[in-house]
Amino acid sequence: MAVGWAEFILYIVFAAGTATSLFAFFWGRRLRKLGSAPRAVRDDPAFKEILEGGWTIAGETEPAAPSSKALLDVLALQLENPNNFTHVSWGGVGWRAGPLHVERTSDNELSFHAEGLNVSQGLVRAEAGQAGGTVRVRWAVRVSGFRTLVTMGQAWALFLGLPASVAGPALIFIYVLGSTSPAVAAQFLQILQVAQLLWEPYLFIGIAWQEMKATGRRLDMLVATAAFEARTGRAAVQQGNRIES
Repeated sequence: MAVGWAEFILYIVFAAGTATSLFAFFWGRRLRKLGSAPRAVRDDPAFKEILEGGWTIAGETEPAAPSSKALLDVLALQLENPNNFTHVSWGGVGWRAGPLHVERTSDNELSFHAEGLNVSQGLVRAEAGQAGGTVRVRWAVRVSGFRTLVTMGQAWALFLGLPASVAGPALIFIYVLGSTSPAVAAQFLQILQVAQLLWEPYLFIGIAWQEMKATGRRLDMLVATAAFEARTGRAAVQQGNRIES
């Protein structure tokens, strides 16, 4: 392979590697500041404190239910049930697990907090929905238990991935392509396998992000279960992502 083409490949590796590492770092930074929240939650002053604390996943839903109070009464029981936190996204941090404490602050609002769970704080608000017989539920949950995974990903991107993307091509250009031995110069593509250091940050941060989203889906499921039980007076049976009597 001609040296000109080899240099071009090195430039591509440098640019792509640097961009990849920096993107992973700032992706983790965004998760620390705010995971995900719809505009309806961001614009509600009641959620300001929990959103400003970072590590937050938020959402909204509008299930059929007799009233906001009835739905939240059942949801409080769901949240206090330790069997609902066996899922990895809600599970214990380290060797500790739970309990989760629920406080009803009004007929249309409840808050909860926990120690030793990935979920550390949450707020749920409910009000009459736009459609008749529905309740609009907005919620925000702080999931700071995933900070270790995100920190690992950021540290890897900043202290391993980024230096490798910069120093790797530079060293190859100086010591490999500049070698008088054709056999050594021809091995630079094999040496570029150091670029494998670039994807690991996405493994750590990606797992954290998927578990954060799973936390939201789990709370959505608990809200749907509470709405069903408040509406029918029967215990709900979960079948995958569906609620059945």
